[in-house]
Amino acid sequence: MSELAQSTHGRFGPGPRLADISGLVGLIRGSAGLAATVLFCMVIALLIAAAWVLSWPAGADRRLPPLDRYVLAGVVVITAMMFAPSEWYEHYAAFDGPFVVLAVALPVARLAAAPRTAAVPRLASVPGAAAASRAAASRAAASRAAGALAAAAVVVVIAVLALASVSVSARQSPVRSLAAASGVIPPGACVVTDTASATIAVDRFIAASPGCPQLVDSVGTLIATTRGQDMTGRRADLAADTNAWQQAFSRARYVWLIGNGGNTGARIAWTRSLFNYFVHHFRLLQFASVFRGKGDVPRGGLYVRVWLRQVHNGHDHMGIAYPAEPGGVP
Repeated sequence: MSELAQSTHGRFGPGPRLADISGLVGLIRGSAGLAATVLFCMVIALLIAAAWVLSWPAGADRRLPPLDRYVLAGVVVITAMMFAPSEWYEHYAAFDGPFVVLAVALPVARLAAAPRTAAVPRLASVPGAAAASRAAASRAAASRAAGALAAAAVVVVIAVLALASVSVSARQSPVRSLAAASGVIPPGACVVTDTASATIAVDRFIAASPGCPQLVDSVGTLIATTRGQDMTGRRADLAADTNAWQQAFSRARYVWLIGNGGNTGARIAWTRSLFNYFVHHFRLLQFASVFRGKGDVPRGGLYVRVWLRQVHNGHDHMGIAYPAEPGGVP
């Protein structure tokens, strides 16, 4: 319910929702990408609808089985629910996934199990019965062929679009950076990030040092520290989030800023003081984002601590002790 009512980031349009539900997330690019995504989704929906029509039960009782009715109702209701909340995260699409898969699998399975010959009663004594039987069998064969073609088209279209989406997504940051990040960040290093899934993916989520900050959910931290105000809160409301990140930065060896769509200011309440501390103590190492930073918000990428030798008694101005690092940081 909290996500349904929350609208602090504005309302997300239909593009990201359709792209995530259909698996075409890597193909959407601005207005042209939105048009293509809508078109592809319509093609997939029409093919699925054709498979349902061709596999609809014949005979006097044309009612669908309970499972089929449940799946169709679920697809309609759950898909509609995906467009209800103002905010959107890609994992929301997983709620719709089982219903979409079953909506494809059920008619395809029914078409595959259809008898090869039509069940036509033997009416040898009735004039024209043989011709009617052959005509019925021909219509049944044509229906099965059309249904098989529609089912095959659904599978081919979904597979091709999914492969294209994965190919495009794999070339995007931060996905492109993940393969190289494990070679840059040494095992056991203390890494603070606004996107924990990245450090989990490269097996750098757990640090060897017991003093490494355990900041897992940047959005959850923002909501919790601002008491639900998020970025719309006053400066006083955002101060707790700023302090949480300053404390986390003060104990980190690496900071990996990915942000939301590249914007590193979407999940952290940056201030001039926090920005100055960050740029004074960290330098950009690799994986610089397209977003180059703006005002008090730094550029996204992987940062490494600048080890200060001129600190007083082994402490910096925040009073946090830093161990000497022989040979420097790679």
